[in-house]
Amino acid sequence: MPSRSDLCANELKVAVRRRALGPEGQGGRAFVFFEVSIEGRRADAISVDLWRSRDQLIQGYEIKVSRADWLNELRDPEKAAPAVAACDRFWLVTPPDIVRPGELPETWGHLVLPGPRLRMRVEKRAPKLAPPGPDRDFWMILMKRAWFEGAPTNPYVPVK
Repeated sequence: MPSRSDLCANELKVAVRRRALGPEGQGGRAFVFFEVSIEGRRADAISVDLWRSRDQLIQGYEIKVSRADWLNELRDPEKAAPAVAACDRFWLVTPPDIVRPGELPETWGHLVLPGPRLRMRVEKRAPKLAPPGPDRDFWMILMKRAWFEGAPTNPYVPVK
């Protein structure tokens, strides 16, 4: 049986997918990938908006389910650097009461999921970053994932 942390992590992944795809779960709006390797590090999620009207943003998400998990992240601030550098916006995604004032890196936004099946709220809007642009390896990783996994886009399909 999954632990409460596992269930919470899955709920946060579903919320990230739902947010990236929009309230209607529009399949053609974005691709969402989980556990993406970038320069030997791992981003919990990356979404790629497909339409110019949505600025074709590449957004990264770091999912933290506990205060201890978040404090470990803060001890190694370079851990997320490759993912942040590849994204137009970067978000920390947590349940309530994980992050204290002043702890969030300047370049990160913060999304909070108050409970299962609820909509995430923006605690701090992620600033628009100016990444040099993802390199070819980054795109090939995402395209391979899309090919082999069928690029899951339905927000109601359970996340593995």
